[in-house]
Amino acid sequence: AAEAATALGARSADHLNHIGPEGIAALGEGQTAAVLLPASTFTLRAAPAPVAALRDAGAALAIATDLNPGTSPVSSMPETIAMACSLYGMTPLAALTAATANPAWVLGMSDRVGTLEPGKRADLVVLDGASFAHVPYRSGHNPVVATVIGGEPIDS
Repeated sequence: AAEAATALGARSADHLNHIGPEGIAALGEGQTAAVLLPASTFTLRAAPAPVAALRDAGAALAIATDLNPGTSPVSSMPETIAMACSLYGMTPLAALTAATANPAWVLGMSDRVGTLEPGKRADLVVLDGASFAHVPYRSGHNPVVATVIGGEPIDS
């Protein structure tokens, strides 16, 4: 499936728990991002996607909740980031990039959102804690203390 996604120019290939070497190579060489779904992996008790192999091949990694009532009843991105670190061995910084900049690219919005830089829309959350790196180590805790959309704080 990943080979077909790259051949067709898809922006992403998802549900990669059973990807083989050819798919890994295709994602590493192409412009299709590998979307990881750690909450689905956790809920289904599935073998994790080969994240180290995807990373080593050069694939762009993104993570998402895959929120649905059957296989992924998790709506929390901080929890999903924690799962990505735990299940896939991702560093907190790699998980942050996979949850922000890379998904913005997948959605064709990286010119407007996904990173904090001049000229882009300021959509962000303010977290409780000394460092973003603490998020994976506080599983089950909601670290969000404020939300900013388009540069304006909103009530959460």
